[in-house]
Amino acid sequence: MKYARIITSTAVDIATDPASQFHPILAAEFVEVPDTVEQGWVVDETGNWSAPLPPAEPEPTPALLTPLVFESHLQKASGLSDEQFMAMLNDPALELSWRRLNLLLQIDKDNDITTSALSKMVAAGHLTEEQVKTVNDTWPTE
Repeated sequence: MKYARIITSTAVDIATDPASQFHPILAAEFVEVPDTVEQGWVVDETGNWSAPLPPAEPEPTPALLTPLVFESHLQKASGLSDEQFMAMLNDPALELSWRRLNLLLQIDKDNDITTSALSKMVAAGHLTEEQVKTVNDTWPTE
């Protein structure tokens, strides 16, 4: 026979002889359960037991990029040729955006400076919204 101490529908302790394995106050909280039940299993309102779901995979965290790595990623992800990329780098309308990006030690995908610079690259006709989406969707992760 197998016994479990249940808290909030979860088997928190498993025992074969709670009286000899636990203090009498705790031993009194144990109930008989099927032999398949293990610690962490959950019982529903109908008395059916199930193994807990595996923990969800954490969402990958966007990496912080150096300005050089950002520029490389931007060119590769947007599919710009060297000539197109150089034209964008040298566009006077984007000078302030490039200066701000290059002052950052690490470029964050969601930083206002980054999103603003990408929007200005679209407004200046160097990138399309689809290219910016690809840049963001393929942003390296940590």
